Amino acid sequence: MLALAATSCPSVVVSYACGNDTDCGTGACVNQVCVLPDGEGEGEGEGEGEGEGEGEGEGEGEGEGEGEGEGEGEGEGEGEGEGEGEGEGEGEGEGEGEGEGEGEGEVGTQVCVDVAGGGRACYLDIAQPEHGFAEQPAPPASGASVGHPYLRDATLACASSTFNADTITTGDVTLCGATVHVDAETAGRLVLTVRNLEVTGTLRFVGARDVALLAYGDLTVAAGAHLSVDAAGTTSGAGVLGCAAPAGSVDDGGGAGGSHGSRGGDGGTNAGGDQGGVAAPATSGSIHEQLRRGCAGGGANYGGTAGGGAGGALQLTAGGVIAVDGAVSANGAGGPTDASGGAGGAGGGSGGDLYVQAARLIVGPSGSLTAQGGGGGGGNGTAVWPAGSDGPLDPASRAAGASTATSTGGSGAGGAGTGSLAAATAGGPAPGGAGAGGGGGGAGRIGAALSNGCAGLPAARASPAIDCR
Repeated sequence: MLALAATSCPSVVVSYACGNDTDCGTGACVNQVCVLPDGEGEGEGEGEGEGEGEGEGEGEGEGEGEGEGEGEGEGEGEGEGEGEGEGEGEGEGEGEGEGEGEGEGEVGTQVCVDVAGGGRACYLDIAQPEHGFAEQPAPPASGASVGHPYLRDATLACASSTFNADTITTGDVTLCGATVHVDAETAGRLVLTVRNLEVTGTLRFVGARDVALLAYGDLTVAAGAHLSVDAAGTTSGAGVLGCAAPAGSVDDGGGAGGSHGSRGGDGGTNAGGDQGGVAAPATSGSIHEQLRRGCAGGGANYGGTAGGGAGGALQLTAGGVIAVDGAVSANGAGGPTDASGGAGGAGGGSGGDLYVQAARLIVGPSGSLTAQGGGGGGGNGTAVWPAGSDGPLDPASRAAGASTATSTGGSGAGGAGTGSLAAATAGGPAPGGAGAGGGGGGAGRIGAALSNGCAGLPAARASPAIDCR
């Protein structure tokens, strides 16, 4: 079973165990998962021989199972896996067989294998990870190790940890107290593989690699947990493709905000004509075609302070359900306020890319998906002036620019949870001889490929909006 304590079913139940309340039938809803009593479901059984079947099939694993039942095989619903089988059971079957099938359904193929030493183990296959992330070889049908990555569950319970994707090596590694398989063989990529994955702590990836988490079951980000490729200060989140916005073009002009899914704000100009940096256009092309890190903010021209880092590139792929009750983010960092006295502020970093591939995506009332830009730094600052705000986890909010005595940084793009994305704004002007504000960072991109469709995604819990197919 996928959970332990029954509660009342919500109006729409989504999981690889069932599609909705109608599919659930007489089952109980457990932590948003529709669980049928053992032996009930609709399976597909064929057989010859003598036996009675209820036509209610292979027990727990959504898909259409095929097997040869031994009279009681499929009819009684003895199934492998976790979920609700679907198919056609032949009640009073005749025949002999093992009565165990592998279901092929909308959530991925349920595959069950014999493990070394006896017993069976199942996983939900991933047909093909988006963006070409490499899979590990599947376990053999017989003699599979219980420690195979497809059959091993993990809970990542870090209190607060940052991992450099460039220094993690290929093999089984201990991450937040759990053993996961890591593939770092492909340049610019880091792939973590498990069966069911639950994130209960705070985990952030940095480095020059795109990061993918492949779960051959369900992937859950628990309430209060935070999984990210966020920027921090001038350090960008994990990702291989990126860029930096132009610095202030003349003396005390502010740096431009980084552009990605949307354009960053231009750097401010002072009354003496010191021009700010001009933000680049938004990234062309679709997130479904290419995953990439965002663009860092432009630096302060006079003082040379670097701009805010960009959000990185993170893909979550599951054979079943991805449930987000915590935060998943690729937010840009705020641009620093240069401490050189007369310098302009640095630009905020843009958001990066988040991509979700699963049968279904559930975003709870406390969950969020964000790739928002950071605020621009103020100009003419000193060491005591703060940087612009980082891209926030709240989809209804946006990052504010820093304020000094002479200028204000631009706001980062964000706030799509309110109904529309607010564009990044330009850095504020300054008097002659003073530093102007840095531009706010543009938004990143959020994409999703969901085999059970995009209807019902909560728009208020994502910023920018999810590009779903």
